[in-house]
Amino acid sequence: MSIAISDPETMTELIADCKCIPDTLHAELPLPQPTAARRWTHDDICKCAPQVDGMEMFV
Repeated sequence: MSIAISDPETMTELIADCKCIPDTLHAELPLPQPTAARRWTHDDICKCAPQVDGMEMFV
């Protein structure tokens, strides 16, 4: 069986391609569980503030 593969050009094509993957090829590994994010500290805020200062002009 020969299958021609081309790169999808739209998200719709990508989703359609993924739906065509046979079940036998799907991974049966458990998905990793997200870890809790570390709480922000005052130092984190002080380091990040200068990086975003003036970014409102890009919104």
